[in-house]
Amino acid sequence: MFKRPWFIFLTGLSVGAGAVGFFWFANIIGQAFTAWEDVQVYFDGQAIKKMDAKFVPSASSRDAYYYIDGFLDHRVFLAYTDSLSHLDGVVLSLTGKRLADLEIWRDQLKDESFMMNGEKVFLPNYHREPGALGKKWLTSLYDVDVIQRGRFFQKNEGSWGWHLIVDEDTGRFYYHSWTT
Repeated sequence: MFKRPWFIFLTGLSVGAGAVGFFWFANIIGQAFTAWEDVQVYFDGQAIKKMDAKFVPSASSRDAYYYIDGFLDHRVFLAYTDSLSHLDGVVLSLTGKRLADLEIWRDQLKDESFMMNGEKVFLPNYHREPGALGKKWLTSLYDVDVIQRGRFFQKNEGSWGWHLIVDEDTGRFYYHSWTT
């Protein structure tokens, strides 16, 4: 026969476990939202560890930089200096084109705008330099203003986009991706 005290105990235990699970999940989501604007910046060896395998610099590379901000809509900036022959291979794997076949850099990002909620929005320097609006993380490790002779490639795929720039004089590789 069914004993009522055990039923009440098991029901209470189930409800309690469900409540603990709910609050645990809510805590994790709360932490994620708290970290929404957290910026993570890495240099040299730590930066290289953060980079996707398609970007891995050669052993002789230097001045590696990796920046990421956001949560669901995030931006990544990475840069490093390497030989042009190595960068030609990186560019080929990313774009399907040789470095020499890319568009010549003419500061294409200077007057950049993008679509947001069906409206064209202009945000100066949004895709040129790391940092959120009103809070810049300016660094000489990611400074496209110094490029005199370079190559450029950009791809927009719906809510995700990216571009790369290679400074042909210094062998500096710049990459930026974003989601909206």
